[in-house]
Amino acid sequence: SSGINAEWPLRPGTCADNGFDISSYPEDNPKAGCPMKCENGMTYHSDGPNPPPTCSDPIGGEFGKVRGCFCPKGKVLQDDKCIDLEQCQCEYAGVLYSAGEEFKKEAECKECICDGGSESCEDIQCDVKCGKDELEVREEGECCPTCLANWVTAVNPEARGTYGAPLKLTCEVDGTTVTSDQVTWIKFNPGEEEVGKIRKAYEVSDDGLTLTIKEMSDKRVGNYKCVIEKNGKKSEGIFEVELPVPHEDLVTPVKESVELIEGERVELEVTKIEGKEIKSIYWICNGERVTSDTPRYKINNRGTFNRLVIEPATAGDVGSCTCIAEGFGTIDEDNKITIGKGEKRKKYRLRLCVDTTA
Repeated sequence: SSGINAEWPLRPGTCADNGFDISSYPEDNPKAGCPMKCENGMTYHSDGPNPPPTCSDPIGGEFGKVRGCFCPKGKVLQDDKCIDLEQCQCEYAGVLYSAGEEFKKEAECKECICDGGSESCEDIQCDVKCGKDELEVREEGECCPTCLANWVTAVNPEARGTYGAPLKLTCEVDGTTVTSDQVTWIKFNPGEEEVGKIRKAYEVSDDGLTLTIKEMSDKRVGNYKCVIEKNGKKSEGIFEVELPVPHEDLVTPVKESVELIEGERVELEVTKIEGKEIKSIYWICNGERVTSDTPRYKINNRGTFNRLVIEPATAGDVGSCTCIAEGFGTIDEDNKITIGKGEKRKKYRLRLCVDTTA
């Protein structure tokens, strides 16, 4: 800081008598007031620079412009203290860094070190080593690239078609762009066949990322994949193509709704339709598959019926259970039994009155 002590009216001789250092006092101005008392290692100068040297401006302004307190030669002002220039801090994004301290300017992708109030910066060095089939990609706003695995994905990996209708399979690419000649469509399991070139049954989009099965049939069911290879890197999207299993009535619920009483036993039963071949039967209760290993649940499967027993029943069992029967190439899923909550039956005590007056 700097300034004139205008409130001190003493003359030079009186100033010296009161303990002031007047070695730099202007002799040609006997009417001037006494010099200022300086603190924090600063000394008085009648012809100091304006502005004074600081870390951000080590040279300061022109000398002889102002009287006041200044740092000794070779030092600069920071936080109202005189320090060596080498001790100056650096400021970046509102944070102060000490001399010799390293910091990063992420927005500029620079690595810096504070050097006497100045920044010495270099480009951030990236040490990225990607795997065999990983892509090196650079995200917007990031200084260094990252490695991206599985950069090809199936948009509709579980594709269920309709008999006689077309079905589209689509792949999506992340982190790069590809051309149609870099995409190969393969049907596999069982075997492996490149189907993108079979124009009679399949059609490939101009960008190569969509395969259309022109007409769904049992022959088209199976696994497919789009394989993309670019610059020696390979990735693929996997599809499982299915057709809906035909419905066939295989069982019939004995009751379409039952009531449970908490703490007691509740039974749900279906009758097997005579002459139907059933491969398996299972139950789904309130969205969860249950078995005889499920606590409180028992399943009895006999020649003519299948019975689900819940004991003891709880309020959490209220809802529905569906019996699903699978045939050989068919399925029966329309066997929902609703479970309501019933009232506990009251017990009555029978009293026998005997006439003893006879």
